[in-house]
Amino acid sequence: MILSDNSVINKVEEIITQCISSFLQINVTKTSADGNFFSLGIDSLKSIEIIESLEKKLNISIYPTLIFEYPTITELSEYLVEKYQMELQDGLLVNTIERKNSERTLNINKDTESKSNSQAYQVNLKNNQRVIGEL
Repeated sequence: MILSDNSVINKVEEIITQCISSFLQINVTKTSADGNFFSLGIDSLKSIEIIESLEKKLNISIYPTLIFEYPTITELSEYLVEKYQMELQDGLLVNTIERKNSERTLNINKDTESKSNSQAYQVNLKNNQRVIGEL
């Protein structure tokens, strides 16, 4: 399974947007992919903290000056995907697979729990036990 360049760029844009909105404590809808970081109130000190957060989320090393060289979410995302395409694709693919596996595990647990409850209900019915207590 290989992610397309556009899906990688979109995911990186989403991660950058979430990081910035979380850090600045603003609604995601108030961040524009083409809006300048500095118009959002990001100064040099905040940019370093945002870059550090992005490094952790994307699992890549990012120069702190990139936020000045690529001052919009779109520009920064495109640069990062161009420069770190394989690393980002692998990381995003692993995250996607882990999320899907986690969802499958949750569904299996729900099915197992449902079957266990159903089996217990059937046993109680066979034994003429009261299944529903008073409310």
